[in-house]
Amino acid sequence: MKKDKLSLFFGMIPLRWAKGVLAFLLIAVYQTGFAQTYIPLELTGYNTDAIVHTGEDPSLSGYLDKPSNGYTYYSKGWKSYGGLPQSFTSNGGVAYQLASFTADNVLKLSPNGVQTASLTLVTPLKTGGIWILGTATEANTKAKIIIHYEDNTSHEAGEEEYRDWYSGSSSGTAIHGLKRIRTTNSEYDNRANFSLYEKLIPTDNTKNIVSVEFNI
Repeated sequence: MKKDKLSLFFGMIPLRWAKGVLAFLLIAVYQTGFAQTYIPLELTGYNTDAIVHTGEDPSLSGYLDKPSNGYTYYSKGWKSYGGLPQSFTSNGGVAYQLASFTADNVLKLSPNGVQTASLTLVTPLKTGGIWILGTATEANTKAKIIIHYEDNTSHEAGEEEYRDWYSGSSSGTAIHGLKRIRTTNSEYDNRANFSLYEKLIPTDNTKNIVSVEFNI
């Protein structure tokens, strides 16, 4: 029996009762049969360049946290220890290829800013599920996820909760051991206990997915 799965990478979202921020770093992967082959998908719709990259002035970067804090992640090219790699295999075995660190690379939602947005597949694809990679700031946070298909139908996948980016251990994380930098003054948070998390969302494998919508 053929089973298809797709995996996406995103960033953060806040709970409805929390004053946090949710960001999604999105990719897609394709799984066929009993062997898992992950193929990154080209996506549009990112609204923030929030990963400090090699040679960049942190004050010119976007951030994942609330404005009064201004914290964000940095790439391994910026600083190896605690840096976010461009590609990696999660603790759950999912292979991710992140968007360019020199362009918008995060879909960021905030209760005081953008609350509804979508990531669109440049090439629509059939699959039995998508992985969504993300994290929340300030508190664990829920987002409603809606899958839109090429035939103009949609599927409400319900609400998924993403944990706060600080985690004392790697348990339940997609990637752990990240550090963050404050964009306002280039100050590091030296705790290497920050993370990203992944969620598997079932989809209709008989229809082409065109976009994934997020609401907080």
